Amino acid sequence: MDLIALPASESARVQKFLRGIFNPTGDAVFLSPAQMQWKYWESHPGWTGSRSYGFVDDSGEIIAHACSWPLSLRTTESTISGVHPIDWAASPRARGAGAELLRQIRELREISCCIGGTDVAQAVVRKSGFKPAATMQILARPLRPLRQALTHPRRDWKLPARLLRNTAWIVIKSAHAPAGWVAERVLPGAIPEAVLPLAALDLAVATRYPALFEYMSKCPTARHQIWLVRHRNEPRGYFVLSFVPGQARVADAWVLSRESEEWRALYVLAVQAALEEGSTAEITTGATLQEACQGAIACGFRPYGEIDVMLYDPNARLAGVKQIHLQMLDNDLAFLHNNRIEYST
Repeated sequence: MDLIALPASESARVQKFLRGIFNPTGDAVFLSPAQMQWKYWESHPGWTGSRSYGFVDDSGEIIAHACSWPLSLRTTESTISGVHPIDWAASPRARGAGAELLRQIRELREISCCIGGTDVAQAVVRKSGFKPAATMQILARPLRPLRQALTHPRRDWKLPARLLRNTAWIVIKSAHAPAGWVAERVLPGAIPEAVLPLAALDLAVATRYPALFEYMSKCPTARHQIWLVRHRNEPRGYFVLSFVPGQARVADAWVLSRESEEWRALYVLAVQAALEEGSTAEITTGATLQEACQGAIACGFRPYGEIDVMLYDPNARLAGVKQIHLQMLDNDLAFLHNNRIEYST
């Protein structure tokens, strides 16, 4: 099977194929023409040309598809080009096409990463040379318990108890920033390079740059906004919030410290920013760094799940690295939704 890059002129055929495989309900905003254009064909600073790849059979029909989501990692020695397949699917009549597509996609860059996926997809990933590299913890915190109760999709006998629990939750874990810590919403290009993720001897970080934030700000189905974090007027980090129905997501975050207390300050500021924005009732995040998770928990987030991070590194470029800093921005967790309210808390 030969891997081909599918141009934007094939949008309707790609949409039809993915709709047939995923069989989505509702609006299926992840397959809307605008969202597909942005994910697959909009100019991306980390990729040249189409990011929509697939196999076609002898009749020209698409039998497998994946989007090559750029995901490069930085160590203290170099930047390693990488790719994360999303919207990865294969026709059941094309036996082995999904696994072969994964193998060919991973060869497009030095390394490849897969974060989560269905049980079937994860089984294929494990059989294709990918190894466990990290665990992404998913955490959530209520913002407005009454609004959440009034808009909750599950309106059953548990609703009053959930309202009481979440009200007590935010009272006990109220979000007050430590003295001297502030966050200012800025344009993507205004984030100083000095506060972007920095690798250490035992830590690899996903690459970040203003052009990537610009790209994310153009997402048609989830607003992305960025805040610069300061401590006593000194830039110390940043965070990106994405907004989907009913929910804010800390899609990306970094602080210039390995101390969980500074991460707690950052997450407190993210909670305050989400409250000030006003449209959501819950906030979630995902992180692989232990200190980031500890900081989030300290300001009222609770763990709701774990996602395996699988890595294909054939040349051992990450040998010696003990931790990898990844966030929701590193796959589609930052923006994926079904155009309806869904809560974790």
